Amino acid sequence: MKAEIPSRPHVVLVGAYGHVAGQFLEAARRHACEISFVHEPGKVTEAHRALVERVIDVDDLANVAAVVKAARQLHAEQPVNHVLSLTEFGVEPAAAIAEELGIPTPVSRPVTETLRNKHRMREVLSTHPELHVRSALCGGLEEALEAAERFGYPVIVKPDSAWGSLAVRRVDDEVALREAFDGVRDVDQAVLVEEFLTGPEYSIEAFSQAGTHQLVAVTAKAKLENFIEIGHVIPGVPRGTAAELAEVIGRFLDAVGLTDGNTHTEVIVTPAAGARIVESHSRPGGDSIPHLVELATGVRLGELALLAAIGRSDLPWNADRSRGAAIAFWIGRPGTVESVPEFGKEVRERCVEINLPAEAGKRTTDVRHSFDRLGFVIGAAEDGERAFALARGVIEEHPVVIAPDQGEPDPSADLARVRRYARGQL
Repeated sequence: MKAEIPSRPHVVLVGAYGHVAGQFLEAARRHACEISFVHEPGKVTEAHRALVERVIDVDDLANVAAVVKAARQLHAEQPVNHVLSLTEFGVEPAAAIAEELGIPTPVSRPVTETLRNKHRMREVLSTHPELHVRSALCGGLEEALEAAERFGYPVIVKPDSAWGSLAVRRVDDEVALREAFDGVRDVDQAVLVEEFLTGPEYSIEAFSQAGTHQLVAVTAKAKLENFIEIGHVIPGVPRGTAAELAEVIGRFLDAVGLTDGNTHTEVIVTPAAGARIVESHSRPGGDSIPHLVELATGVRLGELALLAAIGRSDLPWNADRSRGAAIAFWIGRPGTVESVPEFGKEVRERCVEINLPAEAGKRTTDVRHSFDRLGFVIGAAEDGERAFALARGVIEEHPVVIAPDQGEPDPSADLARVRRYARGQL
């Protein structure tokens, strides 16, 4: 939806974190925008609070009705010109606000819901065989077993709507599927069974405006066996491969009807059939990927979102540098932190950022979700390989010492933790 942009546009930002939030808010300040930042209590940093006109607290971003009600009240007092989100649990309420108030937003509610619902996305792609992955939405174990037999083992079993690699399982036979099924149902009653794809996995940061799609960066990944990501590297592929992926992403975004805004799309490049879509989100990537993008290419994903919101067509989405950037994560195990490393001046100067909030006495768990990782290091260098070696080297040289649990794990506590994660709660 297009509308005339006033001289001082009022933009509502529904949820954003970290570096990408800073990019957006700093650009808003430079371009004299009025910003209302809708977020959960305590989630807006003092630095970000200083860049906005007002912060509007809502108890839960996932409560779409409550967020829309807050926006309606704001709009009655201070008319809103545009609304968007830069985080997973904000995209749906942002689209609902736009629909309710009749104001522009990058991604419509139907497209947002298609991307957040993996089965619906698969249905849309079923008419695009070059992008399609065979999958089945299963309400019960027997349906899941039948789907696995059709596709052939191994298969992927995962929740229909979760994020952060939560409860994603590879199963190699019927016995493993029976064991995995209930674990996935703990997160989402709707269970997807999908064909297993072989090949390297990448995530693609893109930005779209009026149906033109620009690939900004491709990220390579390091993963655990349970698909939890423990490292990201930009650039993730040679330029020739990036050009091929840009064509795939353009076809995919056209297929789902997305014309504007940030997207973060995961693909697997198979040996026989080329790139296949794993999932996609109408927001920038998490895990500090927007920071890596800026370090490696100079492109600021949050700034692109702000400039598009205020009607700019000359978006700075082409790279102005070619370097490498990477992030690596500390991971733990069930136990208690005994000690955390100290970092000397030389180590800190080598790194772009060291973030290790773990402290002695803190309980640690096995890694079931991105939230379970202990901290991270960001490095930058001439290329991605050197950047990742830098970041990974700091983690290996500075371990977090954990005293392992002696008793049996508490299944009820583990289940409660997983269900919190599914709602986006720590």
